[in-house]
Amino acid sequence: MHDSPCLRFWTLYPRLGEKAVISYQLSVISYQLSVISYQLSVIRRQKSRSGAAWGFFGRGLLQ
Repeated sequence: MHDSPCLRFWTLYPRLGEKAVISYQLSVISYQLSVISYQLSVIRRQKSRSGAAWGFFGRGLLQ
């Protein structure tokens, strides 16, 4: 456990590790935003196709 490469990485490169964590978090956030925007576009497409937003939400509630 003490000699794990991850632990060695954090002790040798704390600055680099922080930067890596920050960039990873940013990539996760951007991925979540893209997923949300994709879901919104899907909902919008379904709204325009059915013409009724409540039909979509009602179906979601009934299931």
